[in-house]
Amino acid sequence: MTRPSSPLLLDDDISKKLLLCLLLTWMLRKAGGDRYKARIVTIEVSDQNSSLSFEISRSGPAIKLAIEQSQALYNDTVELLWEFRAGSCGPEVVGAVAADVYYTTGVDVFIGPGCSKAVMPLAHMANSWNLPIITPVGNTEIIGNKNQFPRLTRTSYFMQGQFADVVVFLMEEYLWNTVAVINDQGTLFYDLLGLTFDQILDGEESTREDLTWRRIPFTLSAIDDRDDFNIYLKEASRFARVIICLLDLMASRELLLAAHALGYTSGDYVFILPGLTEMPTMDLWKRNNTEEDKLARQAFESVILLVLAQPLAVPLDHFKKLMRRSSLEQYGYDYGNKEPETSVVIYYESVMMYTHVLNETLSAGGNPKDGIAMTKKMWNRTFQGLAGPLVVNEMGDRVSDIVVVDLNPSTGNFEVGLFTVRLKTETYVVSFPLSVLVYRVENRSWQRQGTNGIFWPNGKGPPLNIPLCGFRNENCDVKELEKAELAFINQSVIGSIVSLQSRARRPSSSSKQNRDPDSGIAIFKGQHVRLRRLAVKKPVISGCVLQEFKLVQEISAPNLVRVLGAYLEEPPFALVTEFCPKGTLQVTFVVYCLGLTVTGRMHALEKKIHNTGLAYIHASPVQHHGRLSSATCLIDNRFTNLNLSLAECLWRAPEILRGNAPSRGTREGDIYSFAIVLSEIVTRSSPYEHEADYLTLDEILERLKRGGEHEFRPSADVPANLSEFRALMTSCWGEDSRTRPTVVWVKKQLKGMAAKCGQSANFLDNLLRRMELYASNLEKMVEEKTEELAEEKKKADALLYEILPRGIADRLKRGLAVEAEHYECVVDLLNDLYSTFDATLEGFDVYKIETIGDAYMVVSGLPHRNGNLHAQQIARVSLALRDVISVFKIRHRPKEKLQLRIGLHSGSVCAGVVGRKMPRYCLFGDTVNTASRMESNGEAMKIHMSGKTCELLQTFGTFDIATRGEVIIKGKGLMTTYWLLGEKKQRAAYP
Repeated sequence: MTRPSSPLLLDDDISKKLLLCLLLTWMLRKAGGDRYKARIVTIEVSDQNSSLSFEISRSGPAIKLAIEQSQALYNDTVELLWEFRAGSCGPEVVGAVAADVYYTTGVDVFIGPGCSKAVMPLAHMANSWNLPIITPVGNTEIIGNKNQFPRLTRTSYFMQGQFADVVVFLMEEYLWNTVAVINDQGTLFYDLLGLTFDQILDGEESTREDLTWRRIPFTLSAIDDRDDFNIYLKEASRFARVIICLLDLMASRELLLAAHALGYTSGDYVFILPGLTEMPTMDLWKRNNTEEDKLARQAFESVILLVLAQPLAVPLDHFKKLMRRSSLEQYGYDYGNKEPETSVVIYYESVMMYTHVLNETLSAGGNPKDGIAMTKKMWNRTFQGLAGPLVVNEMGDRVSDIVVVDLNPSTGNFEVGLFTVRLKTETYVVSFPLSVLVYRVENRSWQRQGTNGIFWPNGKGPPLNIPLCGFRNENCDVKELEKAELAFINQSVIGSIVSLQSRARRPSSSSKQNRDPDSGIAIFKGQHVRLRRLAVKKPVISGCVLQEFKLVQEISAPNLVRVLGAYLEEPPFALVTEFCPKGTLQVTFVVYCLGLTVTGRMHALEKKIHNTGLAYIHASPVQHHGRLSSATCLIDNRFTNLNLSLAECLWRAPEILRGNAPSRGTREGDIYSFAIVLSEIVTRSSPYEHEADYLTLDEILERLKRGGEHEFRPSADVPANLSEFRALMTSCWGEDSRTRPTVVWVKKQLKGMAAKCGQSANFLDNLLRRMELYASNLEKMVEEKTEELAEEKKKADALLYEILPRGIADRLKRGLAVEAEHYECVVDLLNDLYSTFDATLEGFDVYKIETIGDAYMVVSGLPHRNGNLHAQQIARVSLALRDVISVFKIRHRPKEKLQLRIGLHSGSVCAGVVGRKMPRYCLFGDTVNTASRMESNGEAMKIHMSGKTCELLQTFGTFDIATRGEVIIKGKGLMTTYWLLGEKKQRAAYP
């Protein structure tokens, strides 16, 4: 990387000598001509009791030093004048001060202010005056709009949008798209950060359409104790396992302790804390409270920190020492034990950047008063900052690298490693954590530092975007198992265990969703287990069964799934085994075609299936598998089988199908089944899939049983360069079981072929890692038919909940009646009446707008236009309502008759949805008011209408109309109105 040179502050003596040397050089030059007088103006808070890091007694010395050094550098061309004016964070004060200094002394550039609230009015005024403004803050979304503020450059290390970018990349890295944000809105910085996240992740700038992003706001000042965080954590857990915490570090520790108490820090959740400006230390979790510190340390193992990776250079240390002394000498401000903050450096760099561009402009004969031109020269380029490169992007914002940090579980600290970066002739010692990813914001790329990866609690790996059982365990078929419900076999327990023979009575199927209808997921001792349902009405236990089950249960090998026990509390009964989250080999290689070469698929088989699993079984007292198929090879370093169906007979050896060998299987039968699995790996399809185009399953099985000279086997086209693979497959499925090779020989052949292919020993590990990284593609295959429906349902529910209370809406969705809490007679009456009216409207082209008390408003012609037919439709529905009300019965007063008054008017209206809470489709305009006046000035059981409606109805020639005469209408004066009596060609019945 190249960068322009600038003076560095090495120590006080060197600094003075450097400045003196430059000044003497200028005096000897005797440059002719007038120098340009550039007036630099800073409007800042002046209150030493303030905690603001940009207060003038802290920022002022940095500005003065930058002006002195710039003057020494560019003395031939420019004379720098600095003017400070006291202001505040109030926008009205800044505006007044800026106007005064502009019209009294003049301004070339504004450096600052350091308060975000004060930047906006000054940026507006700078636009009007065409002046550049350089600020160390300005993180609000509005100020970030450079179309509105084209003269504003932001030099803060800490641009909030960059942290949101890193969060997006983390989500892409670990396949997360469902995120909750717990946001302290009472603190301005975190409120702005939350708004920035909204804009980048869920607003117009979002590049992720699949994100489910919800912000959970709270005010930290309203939190009385740690347990108050529970409500926000539980709300987040309802829809996410990735939680972003936008609150200060002290509060974050309390929140994480609350999360730990809820069991959220065991590895199923990840908490992301963005916004750190300095590398955290052990103090982040340690408070010298032994017991609580232990819990906090455990909780922080679930945390990812996003920290500014600002390089630490030697000049920066000397600069801070000089600033400490200058603040005391020039302003009487004593830092005490504190260090000058990063913002002080930014003021220095802002002045140096401006003067560098000013000198370029003057040297090129440009206009230094052209604020747009001056600003554009600062954008999309790299300057030399005091502590490393100062990179300004094409939008005029400084970009800084972000470090992704996690806790070192061994030391309990966020450790730091050192390495050296050489830029031209200067050497910088840069500090980065050991176990991190570094996100290069400039080109939006990741760079890994060190050899360690991110530590995930309990070795679980990155949390799943959606838990296996769903956020509310809705995807688990069986309830959580208690210890007493799971019967284990050991020497002293004779439990209720079903015969292993029963597994042959239940079919196995790999559905499109990779879910076996006869299996489910349950939770036992906090871990997921697989339940294989057993098709037995009542378990039959015998000594033989117990002995056999004990034998299987005691088998333990790296590539064999352990049988844990059986669930026999109540039907459906189930066998309980270890859970393998990656599914079966059949699903991996057949359903999901990953584009692997035949050699790659063969090598994966050798390493993960055959290497120890089958060989171990053949050498064990069990002696054989008996049900080997791709559907029984589970991918998670596991290998087992627990089911059989008619279709699975396709993997069974011919002698077993004929009944010439034990139905429970043999070693030779396993070798035959293994050959069928080989054919699946070659073709990436089910066995006999080609033959199934012209043969039924029964016919295929009959041919297998028949045998003969020409053996019937699945079609499998093997490339010519894999003749050894073809030979192995053919020998394994030979008709004569006595000629089939042993598992030891097969293992040796596969190992040799894999070595020839040059495959890595960790091939399938890399494959599975790749599968995890691209799991979203697999999820789409599962959810492609339901994803859109689920999203639309979510939108519909959200809209429904805005219109109706959630409880009432849920009852209506379930088809239940909604009863009033106080069910008075008037509720009966209105409910019956409006239900009758609603049913009547269904046969007409009209739309019900609303009901207010005893008023019922109906319109035609919108939202779908229908020309002049709207008058006809409204007239007909009015007649229908009048007829219906004449036979309407009042339940609590059956002898009394309800009377109806109807008013009609036609004209133009404005229609639209008003508001976002409880949105309603509303009508506005004089037409609505006039129709209301027609109703209020009408008579019982009559339809009163205006002259406009009368004119439209007369065009149809079917309505009976009578003139009422002139009537005084409020707000209208005298109007001639009419009665609608009926319709000559009226339809026989109204709905």
